[in-house]
This record gives sequence, structure tokens and C-alpha cells, in this order.
Amino acid sequence: MPTLPLSNRASLVGPPEFSLLKFLLRNSDSYELVPKKKIQEETEFNPTQLDYYLTKLLKLKLIYREKNLGYDAYKITFSGIDVISIKKLYESRILKSLSTIIGEGKESEVYAGYDFDDNKIVIKFHRIGRTSYKSLRRVNKNPYGRKSWVRLSIENAEAEYKALTCMWKNGAKVPSPIGLGVNAIAMELIDGVQLSEKPELGDPE
Repeated sequence: MPTLPLSNRASLVGPPEFSLLKFLLRNSDSYELVPKKKIQEETEFNPTQLDYYLTKLLKLKLIYREKNLGYDAYKITFSGIDVISIKKLYESRILKSLSTIIGEGKESEVYAGYDFDDNKIVIKFHRIGRTSYKSLRRVNKNPYGRKSWVRLSIENAEAEYKALTCMWKNGAKVPSPIGLGVNAIAMELIDGVQLSEKPELGDPE
């Protein structure tokens, strides 16, 4: 079954699923996998409701399930964190709608979006550890110590937003920062032609 675009998945997440995503995010520093028993004990859902909402999030690929000591345990995926960011930016009236992906790197994905005045903006999602550090994780040589990849992604987004704001305020030619949402930075879209679409350049001489 094809994975739905991120914007579609975000639109399918209602308040109950959103609260579960935030619960898993809050516990990601303490638990690599959050036991289902802990989720049941510390949330407002009865067993039938919890199973329904967890299954929905699994189908949307916003959480991951694994057996831990014979019991079900869960963790949030990068897409799940992205959805939290999208909803927080929406609540802050920064992002009205998310459009298509316009760039992808080892540690981030960049999307076009629209603000509440229908101006086109850029949303950059940080995803530390998704590809560039997988080999380091396999050989147990995490260069950042014992921090989770979730925490590293959030901290990287915060650091970039702070640096971007500093440069912009001091007159650097960078996109103006608009807002921060967990692992996502909203910024001004600078119009231009992507290098991949640029026709072959002639000899500068």
C-alpha cells in the first residue's frame, strides 16, 4: 500500500491520535520503545480506544511497534514528529497548508507550504540519523553520546533557527525565519531556479 503524502497524513490525525503522538514524543528521551502498558496507564483511553488509535497511527506510519520482552512497545517515527510540527505551526497561524517536497538531504526534507495570507513559504524538517548516521548506530559509535535521534533532530532545528534569526537580523542574505515547530523551521521562500533545472552554462570567459 503506497504511503500517503505527509500533508494527507497530517490531515487524518485527529485530537486523540495527536495526543498519543505527543505522549510518545515526550517519552522518547526516557524510552527507546514506550511500553503499551505505560501508554494505557498514563492516557485517558480505554483498551479498545487505545488499540484503535494506535492501529490508525501504525497504518499512517507515524509510529512504529516492536515486541519488547514479549510485550508491545511503540516509538514515534520521523513522520510522526513532522505531523506534530505541522499541527503546531498551524496552531501558531504560521502554516496554513503543506504542499510538495522541494528538496531532500541526508538530514532534512524541505517542503513548500502556504501561510494564512496564501503566501508561499518553506518548511524544513530536520531528521538527524535517518541516513547519515545509520552506519554509526550499527557499530555503536554515536558521536553525540546517549541522546536520542529525536532529541538531536529537535536540537538541530532549534540551533539552525537561532542561527538563521541571528544572521537575518544582522543583514545577511538569508531567508527570513518565520517560526519553529519541534523539528521544523518555517522560513521565507526565495524565488529562483534550482541548479538541477538550470540550462547548461556557457564559458564565463
